[in-house]
Amino acid sequence: RSVFIKKPSWVNCMGRLDHQSCLDLYQNFDGLFFPSKIESYGIPLVEAMAAGLPIIVSDRPYSRVLCGEQAFYFNPQSPKSALAAIGKAKVAIAGGWRPDWSEELNRIPNDWDEVARKFIGED
Repeated sequence: RSVFIKKPSWVNCMGRLDHQSCLDLYQNFDGLFFPSKIESYGIPLVEAMAAGLPIIVSDRPYSRVLCGEQAFYFNPQSPKSALAAIGKAKVAIAGGWRPDWSEELNRIPNDWDEVARKFIGED
């Protein structure tokens, strides 16, 4: 059984974007909603952090590792949980809150060579 909840008018789905359009649009967004259930890393999360955006993301191990305690998490099996997380983010943003992703970004490897070195235990 599918559950459909009407999305709030202030949530806009952008559809598929090319790379440059995506980077340009990050500058106009209030936050990133990332509802993935099967992601293993989540490059858009890193892009949003680099842009200084609030993040609303599925509560999964990969998202907890990347985003730490600053993201707004929701149960990806529950549309109501997702809407509640979006609502919490909206209130925080309206109150002037902005995330400081510096600690999370410092933990991210600088390049794929560094990733490989960490993977094989040389780092």
